[in-house]
Amino acid sequence: MTHIQLKEVRDYVTSTANKKIYQSQRHWQTGLKLLEGDVTSQLARISLKVLPLHCISSETVQNCISLISSAYTVYSGFLEDVSNVVQLGEDTQFPSKKLAKVFLKFAFFCDELLSSTKYAQWGSEVQSIIKQGNSTTGLPHSSTYPSLVVKYILKSVQVDNSMQVQHGIARVLTLLGHYSETHSEFLCQVKQIPCWLFIPWIPQMLAVMDKDEGGILVGLLENIADSYPQALYFPFNVSKSDFGHVGQDRTKRLENLLNNPVIKGFTRALQDLTFPEQRLRNGLVHLKNCLSVGDNKGAQEAFHDLFQDCLDVRAMSSDNRKSGEYNLKFARDYSKKVLKSLGENGSKLNSMDEKSYLEAIKDVMANLVKCQNNLQTGKISLSSLSNWMADYDESQNCIRQGSFLSPSQVHSSIYDKEEYSKTSIEIPGINSSFMKPEPSFHVKLISFDQTLLCLSSKQRPKVLKMRGSDEKDYKFVVKGGEDLRLDQRIEQLFDVMNTILSRDSSCAKRKLSVRTYAVIPISKQCGIMQFVEDTCVLEDVIKDGLTHKLPTSGQPISRQDKNTPVGLLSHLRSEYHEWIAKRGASRNISSESYTNMYRKVGADEVTQKMNVLVSQLPWDALKTGMSRLATSAESFLALRSQFVRSLSVLSICGYIAGVGDRHLSNFLMDTKNGMLVPIDFGYSFGTGVILLPVPELIPFRLTPQFTNLLLPLDSIALLRNDMVRTLSALHSNREIISAVLDVFVNEPLVDWKNEAMKTTNLQQPGPFEGGSESQPRQITSLEQQHVALKVENAHRKLNLWNPADIIISELHSSIHSSKPYLPDLEQIVRGNPEKNIRAGICRSVCETVQEQVDCLIDQATDPNLLGRIWVGWQPWL
Repeated sequence: MTHIQLKEVRDYVTSTANKKIYQSQRHWQTGLKLLEGDVTSQLARISLKVLPLHCISSETVQNCISLISSAYTVYSGFLEDVSNVVQLGEDTQFPSKKLAKVFLKFAFFCDELLSSTKYAQWGSEVQSIIKQGNSTTGLPHSSTYPSLVVKYILKSVQVDNSMQVQHGIARVLTLLGHYSETHSEFLCQVKQIPCWLFIPWIPQMLAVMDKDEGGILVGLLENIADSYPQALYFPFNVSKSDFGHVGQDRTKRLENLLNNPVIKGFTRALQDLTFPEQRLRNGLVHLKNCLSVGDNKGAQEAFHDLFQDCLDVRAMSSDNRKSGEYNLKFARDYSKKVLKSLGENGSKLNSMDEKSYLEAIKDVMANLVKCQNNLQTGKISLSSLSNWMADYDESQNCIRQGSFLSPSQVHSSIYDKEEYSKTSIEIPGINSSFMKPEPSFHVKLISFDQTLLCLSSKQRPKVLKMRGSDEKDYKFVVKGGEDLRLDQRIEQLFDVMNTILSRDSSCAKRKLSVRTYAVIPISKQCGIMQFVEDTCVLEDVIKDGLTHKLPTSGQPISRQDKNTPVGLLSHLRSEYHEWIAKRGASRNISSESYTNMYRKVGADEVTQKMNVLVSQLPWDALKTGMSRLATSAESFLALRSQFVRSLSVLSICGYIAGVGDRHLSNFLMDTKNGMLVPIDFGYSFGTGVILLPVPELIPFRLTPQFTNLLLPLDSIALLRNDMVRTLSALHSNREIISAVLDVFVNEPLVDWKNEAMKTTNLQQPGPFEGGSESQPRQITSLEQQHVALKVENAHRKLNLWNPADIIISELHSSIHSSKPYLPDLEQIVRGNPEKNIRAGICRSVCETVQEQVDCLIDQATDPNLLGRIWVGWQPWL
């Protein structure tokens, strides 16, 4: 609707709503009042949006303020009437879901006004009036907004616990941290809300235990621990080492409630599945990081944990751990070597600096690196790494506080069955976090398969099969050496987006969604992920297509031959390597080769080289590989259709989350329906631009094999339609997504802390003032700024910013910010106005969703950007 049409609708609705009516028509009048608020608030938003585009006069400002005040008055008056009716016990004629929607609308409207007081994009005069309020028009002081937002979001949760409403809780948690005046309102409203509704936000609540809001949230966590302890156990295990003195004191009762020797043994056994060579090497690197900032005490404390983890034979063989023979043999072989280098209990660490430490462990590290390159893959015995898991059999031996019970004892009347349920283990991650848990119906872990499958990727993850009480098997990938909290966050964000897409009619009709899976961090260095069945790596699909497209002579050929997939792809990488090294004036390919190329090589030459590389591949390798998975022409069309739909929605959702490193091994494809499954989110929230020596300058992967899949149809147009549908739905619900993104700031990751240090050169000597005591405070401050910037860029994407401007903004806060090639890099990202849509827009914000999608596709398919990406990304595929 246009601005004039909205005014006409508002005038009609207002006049009709104020007419005298019969009592039986009261609910109809109430509905009109609500519609009046909706239309007036939309008019206010439009007025504020166009305000900066015109000469701002006092009359224009007053009109905007009048609309804002009218919307506030109508909304608040409606809610007051509803509250009075509810208190009198009368029928409001409003279903709970609709009432919850009204509460949310008013809450988010107040939240918009609150946000406007921080930014002056509508002019300082408008900002000042909204901040101070206007008694004449009934607009309150801005200090009332935080409590109103908290109050009405929680009221909406009280009457409707659907997923969309639950997502508002994220915004409440953020406001609790920023405005202490909201605490009393929170405590008042939360009494009427079931504690399970806060389960999805447990990690974020644990992250603030040392802060003021932690004092009002700990009681809520204790209620969760009482009723649903296993929902809280793993997040608490990850977060507790970060608690300061305040957090430790606050969570003493919580820790006692969660004390469970069975799950503790399970957690320890999962960590033992990572090869000890990797655990020791990671631990020694952590000691180096401690010493690099002069934290000798922290290094010695870390040594104690490291020694118990993979070197202390006595601790590893104890009954409550029962590590496998492979781990024990490693401990016997390496414990003396490490103690000789670092002293008993790490005593030598007290007097070591980073340089002397590296010299002391030089031989040990060399041996570990050599061993890691030869770690076994394929099938291995579970008992070789964990006898605890190999011996676990819940159906035969029911563990109760360290003792064993027979099945007859379990079923006897003298045994507390509730206590027994607390000592059994639920299969992790198979219950939705947005549904009310029913522990008595949850699938329990009975035993483990005695064989592990060790994958060949760098971290050597293991596929572990758990047998459930429902007589089904559940596969998980156990991954050590990585903090999986970021992957968990991205999956959580995708779940929120899926909820939004399912409620949008055009997206629901097309069944647009992101395929997600469970991610459960067990500790900061270990976690498990749900194994996605019936999938294969997308690169393998393309290789299979190449096998059947490349000419063969019928004679045996080597893998290096260009007529084999491996040989051809290796040849293309080598050719690209040589070109980068030559044009980057570097003997060996490195990040310096790329940065030199930014300054020396123009767009035409890069485009020409990309065309040469692409022309050496069959244009339809992916199409051929996919057709080989189909049983008929009809099934191929179904596979292709689902692939394209999932590619469209994944591209947009991944773009909002800043997911990078989208090489072909980070896509799985469901072989039954063609749906893409994204994996490995280590480079998210812009890290691919901010931290990588060769920054990723594209928003998502849309390379030639992808776009050729739909030929002879117009692939870009078809992809664009679903991208527009997806982004339109997310843009319309940006308040919900923004609330979820904001709460992520409360729980910064170790990786993000390291990013902040690298991008601000904190690792260099002498960056601090005030000595070592001020150093942690400055790191924390810079870390918070760094994380806040990541979230702000996600907000900009939802608010239709030109993607080129966002990439440039990220470059200015990256490791490239002070480099001499930055201006050239900016120009490459900006593009050519004569060729690139994104460069033809002379403003930072796009006018429509369609325009933003056009800019994204232009950027993703620009050969001048694709031709400057790291070789492992294989942009020619």
